[in-house]
Amino acid sequence: GGNSIAIVGTEFTSGTTVTIGGNPAGVSFTPTALLVTAPGGSLGFQPVVVTAVNGCTATTTYFYH
Repeated sequence: GGNSIAIVGTEFTSGTTVTIGGNPAGVSFTPTALLVTAPGGSLGFQPVVVTAVNGCTATTTYFYH
């Protein structure tokens, strides 16, 4: 854990959450990116879920090594 990840997009708002492997990640915002601090996690690929305040989600993966 502790690695920084940038998730690039638009219209991110306060209240957007990110989980990695089901664990909440630290999140800060810019107008075009979420700056995420990965929590500790298990080795290998883990799902990353971004959830907007309106309930919409987007999913990708992150690799812990």
